[in-house]
Amino acid sequence: IFKSTDGGKTFARSDEGIVKVNAKQGGSLSSTFYCVAVSPADGNVLYTNDGAWNAATIYKSEDGGEAWKPVANRGGIGVENAVGSEGIFQLETATFAGVAGVLAVSPTDPDRAYLYNTEFIARTENGGRTWDD
Repeated sequence: IFKSTDGGKTFARSDEGIVKVNAKQGGSLSSTFYCVAVSPADGNVLYTNDGAWNAATIYKSEDGGEAWKPVANRGGIGVENAVGSEGIFQLETATFAGVAGVLAVSPTDPDRAYLYNTEFIARTENGGRTWDD
């Protein structure tokens, strides 16, 4: 993830705290970030997610992308998460493919965010501490 603070003239890495995975076979086993959702109510609150099946983690930043922390990952059976599961909400969904999808943040509440794809919609109303399907 890269960030610009000068209207796109220059970019700098902005992914401190995000654990990325890289599989030799590539594809769905390597880190892939589909989007970064910025809170309209608080531009310092951002969410992103790693769509890799073996990482499957939702991250949140509260400082404009300077640092990220994992807030949820897939709680599937027999799934090894690259970030680990201690202290991170385990999102149970009807799909085994992880938490790949598009994120959106409420225009009035930076603690309410949604992750959606073709198989489920996940919602947090407390800044990522818990999620429901």
